[in-house]
Amino acid sequence: MVGDKWSGGVTRIVDAPAAKLWELASDFCGLCKWMPLIEECRRIQGDGDRAPGCVRLVVGTSLPRQDGQKSWITEKLVAMDPSARSFTYVLEDGNIDPLSSGYSSTFTVSASEQDSAKSRVEWRFEISRCETKNSREIIEFMEAVFAKNIASLVLAASELQES
Repeated sequence: MVGDKWSGGVTRIVDAPAAKLWELASDFCGLCKWMPLIEECRRIQGDGDRAPGCVRLVVGTSLPRQDGQKSWITEKLVAMDPSARSFTYVLEDGNIDPLSSGYSSTFTVSASEQDSAKSRVEWRFEISRCETKNSREIIEFMEAVFAKNIASLVLAASELQES
């Protein structure tokens, strides 16, 4: 926790080549290809799905709401570095509290130095402090979501390799 921001993230060594993971993850509007609880992910602004400035609408049940409605968010891609296999995005709007305030995230995948069939995936986030929520609860929840999503990404990448 730094000042008015809370931060967290997940790092995993996974059994999948970095190139395959990057192929899926860097398609900013392609979450439906590897996140099962995302029902819709489409570009609503910008010139390409991998270009900074792209804004995506994400709809689904991956972040459940108390009222039973589907969650939705809009996120803007602010940086994409294919050579480093890294991108950063910010949340612009949504119906998920407390994520609708000051959320940013960076996703990075790199090849393992010991084994080319393995990769290191790092997914970090930062969020504005929320007076109505406990920082530990928010950080632990987001880290659990990221860990589950990384596992889904690895599964999708393995299915790409088989086809």
